Amino acid sequence: MIQIDRLTEPQPQGSQAWYQDIVEAQDEWVCCLGPDGSLRYANPASLGTFDLQRIDMPGQGWWSMVHPGDAPGVQASLAQLSPANPLVEIESRVFTAQGTVVWARFSCRGLFESAGQLVEIRAVGRDISDRKRAHRELETFSHAVSHDLRAPLRAVNGFAAILLEDYGTKLPAECVALLERIRDAGTRMGTLVDVLLSLSHLELGRIPDQQVDQAGLVQDVFAALQALNTTSSPTLVVHALPVCLAQPLLLRQVWQNLISNAIKHSRHRADARIEVGCDSAGPVPVYYVRDNGAGFDHQRPGASLDEGQGVGLAIVQRIVERKGGRIWAQSQPGAGATFHFTLAPESSRA
Repeated sequence: MIQIDRLTEPQPQGSQAWYQDIVEAQDEWVCCLGPDGSLRYANPASLGTFDLQRIDMPGQGWWSMVHPGDAPGVQASLAQLSPANPLVEIESRVFTAQGTVVWARFSCRGLFESAGQLVEIRAVGRDISDRKRAHRELETFSHAVSHDLRAPLRAVNGFAAILLEDYGTKLPAECVALLERIRDAGTRMGTLVDVLLSLSHLELGRIPDQQVDQAGLVQDVFAALQALNTTSSPTLVVHALPVCLAQPLLLRQVWQNLISNAIKHSRHRADARIEVGCDSAGPVPVYYVRDNGAGFDHQRPGASLDEGQGVGLAIVQRIVERKGGRIWAQSQPGAGATFHFTLAPESSRA
């Protein structure tokens, strides 16, 4: 426990003084609290931000800084501290010395005596107002884009459905097939809008992971793509795929974009073949989509994973990287291509 009465006295040489110098120099807010929330220590950054007086600190409470509307949630979070769960993350509004309200994020660690009694809370906080503001702007933008895209999509789908319903028996079979493809493409575009919204929610940390049956998901994706593809019918081979924790809609988009790319680049082969599988030998599962199509020279100067995929691969890369994974390609001209991706950090990868 850091003693307040020593903070204004000359410090002895040694590790304790060295660590205290580091704490004193931090731009982040560092506070030590009693179990009841009373302040025992605050570094200079905290003193300046919250207009605290170090000499009077034992009589001051942390709760004077917390917005009353957030105090119950903060108390509930601190009540979760235990020897088995000594660290909690708290976001709340706080009052500054100027009387303004800012959003703050605190990492609070509880210190416990041998009997399990909480004796002190050490909190490190930072101003996250800019991040909160950016998240609100992102959310507003996403919903605006969603609304502006959905309106014309509903019109396209609706008109195509009306034509099919009212004139389907009078139109040539080729026209009916084209209208059905227009309607299906509109439905896919609607799904893409949902994916873009999900990506914005992923940035905001709002989408919980679920267990996903990837083998079933891949089969569904392939069937949907084949329904839109009348020019080729590649063979799909699905090797063992583990159940994983992910956001189903986003993971579907990953498989859809990669399999669609494989279909596109192998469609001119009579023996077109697409393999989907997972290599579980390494530190994390490595998923792959392999085709026997045209391929490309991925080692040439300026080559990238994109190879014509545009926004499709950009979405895949964003989803994968937000999960802590990565994506890469292996290919040679005329020998097909394999896209690999992971959904977790490869911390032990050489």
